[in-house]
Amino acid sequence: MKQLFSAFYRKLEDVDMEIERYLKNQIEWNLRLIAITGARGTGKTTLLLQHIKELYGDNPENVLFVTLDNIYFSTNSLYALADEFYAHGGKELYLDEVHKYPVWAQEIKNIYDDFPKLKVSEIEFSMPKPSFTVDTLDKLKNEYPELCFTLIIGADNWNEFHLWKEYKRIREENEILIYPRLGEELIIETPFSNNVKSVDAPILQISSTFIRTSIRKDKDIRAFLPNKVHEYIETHKLYR
Repeated sequence: MKQLFSAFYRKLEDVDMEIERYLKNQIEWNLRLIAITGARGTGKTTLLLQHIKELYGDNPENVLFVTLDNIYFSTNSLYALADEFYAHGGKELYLDEVHKYPVWAQEIKNIYDDFPKLKVSEIEFSMPKPSFTVDTLDKLKNEYPELCFTLIIGADNWNEFHLWKEYKRIREENEILIYPRLGEELIIETPFSNNVKSVDAPILQISSTFIRTSIRKDKDIRAFLPNKVHEYIETHKLYR
């Protein structure tokens, strides 16, 4: 578990606190189990790290953020980690890349049931291919009927929302928060204004799409990324 804390502290040290994810003020952080689902690249990981750093600083001892694609989980289970973490006084466990862990739903439910004083936050859900948001939301509601879930998307997603599988049911049955995007007009029709809301936040001209597209075009994007992230992308030849 020591290596997980070391990786966690490095992430906290590198996270950018200058551009705050405004959506964190929309989340009820006092709940025992929180699941954040949304399009990839909308900043869910940064949101959680900013929340942790703001509350607990750079080296919290009873809070842990882990990505479930870490090599640690090739020989250790998530439940075993939670057991050890809880035994050492752990109080809040944040999980990223949940879809990389084959039996995440069962183990998270067991952790929720067996460790009543432990809060669990999980992100980056994915369903078996083909993957549709409506299926993910249905599964979350079936697994955790006592909780309410919010779908976070960008204005670009909202403008193509009518192309999504069962978009009308998603819109009617769920709260949706829409983040502004540069060059995207955001119109929320009156019938949907009760559960579909825009976020009052600055429009950022940097997005994951911009980064990926620039890399494919062999443009220099070092000014837009932390050094370690840029080195990792170059080393693993990502997005080529």
